[in-house]
Amino acid sequence: MASTGSSSSDDLKDEAAESLRTLLDLYEQHDAAVQEAAERFVNAAAGVVKNPRRGVEGEGLRVLLAMTGGAVGAASGGLTGGLWAAVGATTFCWFRRDVTAVGVTFGLFGGVLGGAVGGAVSGLVGGTVEASAAAAGWSVRNVSVNALWFAAGFVTGGAIGGAFGGSVGSATGAIGGGLGALQAAYVTTSLIRKVVYFCPPEKAPEETSVLTEKLTLMRKSGEDLRGSLVPLVEQLESVQNICSKTGALSVAGRTARTLTAVTSMEERLSDSWTAADLMQFVSRLIEAMRGCEETLDELKKTRAEVERRLSSWRPTANQQQ
Repeated sequence: MASTGSSSSDDLKDEAAESLRTLLDLYEQHDAAVQEAAERFVNAAAGVVKNPRRGVEGEGLRVLLAMTGGAVGAASGGLTGGLWAAVGATTFCWFRRDVTAVGVTFGLFGGVLGGAVGGAVSGLVGGTVEASAAAAGWSVRNVSVNALWFAAGFVTGGAIGGAFGGSVGSATGAIGGGLGALQAAYVTTSLIRKVVYFCPPEKAPEETSVLTEKLTLMRKSGEDLRGSLVPLVEQLESVQNICSKTGALSVAGRTARTLTAVTSMEERLSDSWTAADLMQFVSRLIEAMRGCEETLDELKKTRAEVERRLSSWRPTANQQQ
C-alpha cells in the first residue's frame, strides 16, 4: 500500500513538473509579445496622461459655462450652507440651556442666514472661477484653493451671522458658509467637467490627430496584451491546481497572486474606457498603467519561483533513475 501511495505521489510530482515546464515554454514563446504590448500601452497612455487638457471651443460657450458655474455654485453653496448652519445652531442651543428663547430664535435665524449667504457668495465666486478653468481645460482644485473657498465662506457667513444672531449666529454661520463654499466648488467642478467632456474640444487639428492616434494605439496594445496573456493564464491556472495537490504551496501561492494581478489589470483596462469625464479617464488610465507594471512584475516572480521549484525537483528525479 505504501509503495502504491509513493508511486501515486511520484506520478503527481511528474505531472506537476511537466506542467511547470510547459509554463516555462509558454513564457519563452509569449514573453516578448507580452513585454512589447505592455510597453506600447504604457507609452501611449503616458502620452495621454501628460497632456489631458481639454477645453471647449468658442469664447461665448466658455462665458456661458462660467455663468452657469456661478449660478450653480451660489445655489448649491447657499442651500448647503443654510442646512449646515441650521444643524449647528440647533445643536448649539440644545446643549446651551442658558440661552433664552429670543437668543435661540435670533441665533438660529442669523446662523442660517449667514451660512446661506456665506455659502452663496463664496459659491458664486468659486463656482465662476472653477467653471472658467474647467471650460478652458484646466483644473484649479487643490488643498490651497479649497482652503481659500472655505475661508471666504467662513468669514462671510460668520460676519453676517454675527450681525443678526450674535455669537450663536456668528459661529454657526461661519461653519455653514465654509462648508457651503466647499460643496459649491465640488458640485460646480463636477458638473462643468461633465459638460466639457461632451463639448467639441479646443484643439488644433494636428493635436487632435495625435491624440486620436495615441488612443487608438492604446486600445490596440491593450487588446494585444490581453490576447498574449491568454495561454499563460490558462497554464497558470493548471499549475496552481496541480501544485496545490503536490504540496508545492509556494508555487501555488505565487501563481494565485499572478492571476489576481492579471484579473485586476484587465478590470482596470476595461474601466478606463467607461470614465464619465476626462479627469476620471486620466485617473483610471494611470491605474491601468500601474496594473500593467504590477502584472509584468508578478510574471517575473512566478517564472523565478517555477524555475527554483523545478531545480529542487531534478535531483530527486536523477536519484530515482
